[in-house]
Amino acid sequence: MRKQRKTTWKIDPVTKFLEHMSALAFIGIVVIFSLYLPILDCDETFNFWEPLHYLMYGSGLQTWEYSPDFTLRSWLYIKIHQLLLLPVQFFFGKVHKSFYFYSLKVLLGVITGVSVIRFRNKVRQAFGDCFTATLSLVTLGSVGLYASAVAFLPTSFSTALQFLALSEWFSIDGESSTLQWRRIIALHVVSYVLGWPFAILSAFPIALHFLSLANLRHCAFGLAFTLLVILVSVMVDSHFYGRVAFPMLNLIQYNVFPSEGTGAHLYGTELPIFILKNLFLCFNVVFVAALLSPVTCFLDNYSSAICMNRKTWVAPAMTWALLLFWSQVAHKEERFFFHLYPCILLSATQAIDTTYKSLAKILPKRLVKFSYITFFVLYFSLSAARSIALFTLYSAPRELHTEILISFDHLKSPVICYSDEWYRFPSSFFLPDSALPISFIQAPGMSSQLPMPFLSSRSTVNSFNNRNLIAANQFVDVAKCDYFITSDPKQVNRTAWRSLFSRPIVDPENSEWYFRAFYIPFISSRKLKYS
Repeated sequence: MRKQRKTTWKIDPVTKFLEHMSALAFIGIVVIFSLYLPILDCDETFNFWEPLHYLMYGSGLQTWEYSPDFTLRSWLYIKIHQLLLLPVQFFFGKVHKSFYFYSLKVLLGVITGVSVIRFRNKVRQAFGDCFTATLSLVTLGSVGLYASAVAFLPTSFSTALQFLALSEWFSIDGESSTLQWRRIIALHVVSYVLGWPFAILSAFPIALHFLSLANLRHCAFGLAFTLLVILVSVMVDSHFYGRVAFPMLNLIQYNVFPSEGTGAHLYGTELPIFILKNLFLCFNVVFVAALLSPVTCFLDNYSSAICMNRKTWVAPAMTWALLLFWSQVAHKEERFFFHLYPCILLSATQAIDTTYKSLAKILPKRLVKFSYITFFVLYFSLSAARSIALFTLYSAPRELHTEILISFDHLKSPVICYSDEWYRFPSSFFLPDSALPISFIQAPGMSSQLPMPFLSSRSTVNSFNNRNLIAANQFVDVAKCDYFITSDPKQVNRTAWRSLFSRPIVDPENSEWYFRAFYIPFISSRKLKYS
């Protein structure tokens, strides 16, 4: 039998040029996001940047998850990122710590960018040039993917490894696939043990394929490698915590099998519509295309080579399955959805590709091409509007700390305080070298547990709890503060304080959501309310 050739449809020079340039463009945009995107999730600040600051400088803020009483977070994960910064320290020597902050974000973004580019190249081998050209355009405008790429979060770590694992899966070719399967196993194990264990939900199709092979050698390798990674994790984390610790298991237990009075729901709950709103902000019209991908395959009367490829059907099936799953989970965060991104990108590409070819059979080619171009013009316009909104509307805290760095680094141990806007703190990497960890002033309505200064990774003196109950020693008297950062003038006694720096930050309670979500030139500035 003669091997069947893959069929591809020709692409015009403009699209081909965009395909060739998209890799460099993607990396370039990643660097822009690294430098200008503020931290959007306080969990990133307090559970990852602060422990890294503690490892590098011996000070920082500790959350209850890093208490030896609970051990929900992995120090090995933090240590890996500290090692990533060693070349930066070697080549640049003594620089301010904010330089390491930006350097790590750039490194994380470039690593994810490389994994996405490799993923795209393997997709070309499986589905052809034109499908990949559309995928390149889809990834190039994906604000959610850029935000994930530059975030210092286990979910971002797992997503980058997921792109690499899918790349290997798409390159599997019959029996000569031992090396690919071992890479897939290794990538998934590292992703779940050292990253985010709940990303395992995305591996369901690959797991079914793996189990259908019934290959004992692959199973033996998987078991041995899993035990090895777990052993390394337990050894390193036990060293830091001063007791036997396996954070991945503790994280699963707290979130899936919580004891009475504990659980993730203590930190906020959202309705199912939250996930749809969030993913629309991340991908706008491309997310709509991804949702419609199962329908679009019927447009071509089952004749599309793309739709007949079983691996392509995996993406829309998993997109819908994961959407339904997360819609039923009470506590939702944007970072929980990162592992959907590869499925969303593939599903949307499939929908656009199939629709284009189907319409080209019944409508004039110029009209179909115009519709294709119009779709992506709308996509990139909304993505640009979303990016500008993220860069400009929420950057005030980091800008204020930069001013403090420039003007007040010479002061001896200044104390910087926050109140009910503690979650806006951009991390200790933006404090003067001589500054103490930030302190918190209690305001009306503050009734949750806050981070406290690290004493050591093994210390239990801070008396944390896993029920999000307030602790009396987490607040200080305002008289101990040298600087107080707030957007509420009512919190400040103007006879005792004077304003040094101010930056506008959007007031979400008095601004319409669509003007906050997408920056519209000449209109948003008039419609938005600022503090």
